[in-house]
Amino acid sequence: MDWTIYIISGAFVLTGILVGTKACRTVIQARKSTRWPKTDGMVTLSELKTHQDREGGNCFSCQIAYTYQVGGISYVGDAIRMGMISSGSKQYSESFVSKYKPGDHVSVFYDPEKPATAVIEPGLYHQAFSNLVVGGVFLVAGILTAIHYWRART
Repeated sequence: MDWTIYIISGAFVLTGILVGTKACRTVIQARKSTRWPKTDGMVTLSELKTHQDREGGNCFSCQIAYTYQVGGISYVGDAIRMGMISSGSKQYSESFVSKYKPGDHVSVFYDPEKPATAVIEPGLYHQAFSNLVVGGVFLVAGILTAIHYWRART
């Protein structure tokens, strides 16, 4: 019996489960971030980055960094939102670079159990769901491939 297709299907299912689990944690953490304590912070870096995609076109991302203190300990954060994908269109990335300029004071929302985990825009945004979709696609593809192959063999 040819087990190769089942191994590949299993790998897809496992990838879907792992990516989906991480995505669920991100969604939960994003929801919790609205109840996190906040502290004052300062933007230290705000840059628009340009990358080349596979086709040779330009892809843009923003790099934002900020400092903040919790309990007398200094931290550096770079997350704007939980689960945020910072690359995309130039307009999207520029919107964050123009919103957060070096020297700007910001409210930083930090996880009270892990103060090094922080965001400057708390809450649940659609980007937090992107990996949940990816995980679901891998999971379904793996299951359907195995079922299709099994039915074809019987």
